[in-house]
Amino acid sequence: MAEAVEAVDRERSKLEKRLRSVKTSTISSLSELTSELTQLQESIRRNGDGEEMSCEQNNLLLQSLELVRDGVGKLSGEHKDIHGSISKVGRAIDRNFTSDIHVCSQDNVLDSPEQASMLNEVVYEHFLRQGQMAVAKCLIEEAGVVVDQAHHSQYVQLNCILEACKARNLSPALSWASKHRDALEAHNSQLEFKLHRLQFLSLLQAGDLRAALDYSKNLALYSTSFRKEVQQLMGCFLYISRGLGQSPYAELLHSRLWEEVCDDFMHEACAIHGLALNSHLAACLSVGCQALPSLLQIKAVMQQRQCPDMWISMNELPIDIDPGLKFQYHAVFACPILRQQCTAENPPMRLTCGHVISKEAINRLVAGIRLKCPYCPVEMTSDEPRQIYF
Repeated sequence: MAEAVEAVDRERSKLEKRLRSVKTSTISSLSELTSELTQLQESIRRNGDGEEMSCEQNNLLLQSLELVRDGVGKLSGEHKDIHGSISKVGRAIDRNFTSDIHVCSQDNVLDSPEQASMLNEVVYEHFLRQGQMAVAKCLIEEAGVVVDQAHHSQYVQLNCILEACKARNLSPALSWASKHRDALEAHNSQLEFKLHRLQFLSLLQAGDLRAALDYSKNLALYSTSFRKEVQQLMGCFLYISRGLGQSPYAELLHSRLWEEVCDDFMHEACAIHGLALNSHLAACLSVGCQALPSLLQIKAVMQQRQCPDMWISMNELPIDIDPGLKFQYHAVFACPILRQQCTAENPPMRLTCGHVISKEAINRLVAGIRLKCPYCPVEMTSDEPRQIYF
């Protein structure tokens, strides 16, 4: 994949260089043509209305026409060359990237009503997560998706608050943070302080010093936990006359603080309400894009070795895919006895001694109704182990 990207990038760099060259040449040619035509226009103007053009003016006109004809021909030729360079980039993409990816998919995966319903729910939740309420409503009406109204209402509320924050209206977010203060404190969240800080700075920027001074009472609650930050905010009063943008606290006006508070709000709100922080659909797409090159390679190897059905016969991928920590949502347990990863049919089981092995390993180790831990002398009955959840 890296080699393919580099090959396409080389063609793109050549095209970019060619475009810069053509731009410079075009500007120069047009400047020459404009200058020539301006001189011709000035010469005709000096000749006066109704008077015949002199021999010198006729020659100048013929020279100008020839120059325009050559210039237009040159620009047309360069334009054709650019199309050729663009085509090379397209051919490089076709040559280095496989567009036929159906070999990595399985037919009839979403044929059953249950699977189709699950897909519709994932798409519906994606639209909710993106704040596209009208599209989500249209989907549930046309696809007949059964939704949890409480779940829907939570997303509507959070998106309304988020849109208000992006419009720099912090009142809805402040009300929400005040209502969920205990939960935010349990998460050691800084969200409420960041909201108060931005609201205070907004009042200062608006020039309403009295309102900003009155609002600073809200910052007194954070004088211990955010002592340095509160001191900086109070120091802003000293630079109102000359402008905060010219003060040592100019960084407090950076738009990054607004982006940060929007991200923090969605993170904390989703955690408190038990909602997914990221869209499941977007996560699947990202992981799929990362896994696709490896899947195409292993599929080609399997076809060469004439075992294409092996992929379909297994309930798992034939290779490991590492999407990175960003997409790791739960722990993975491998049975230390059988050296196999646990599944829903073969879950991890906790023995009375505290050791954990898989259910299938227990079935193989049990003798009658007695079971001995493979790691310590503790014995127990076969019904004493309990399934554990990560």
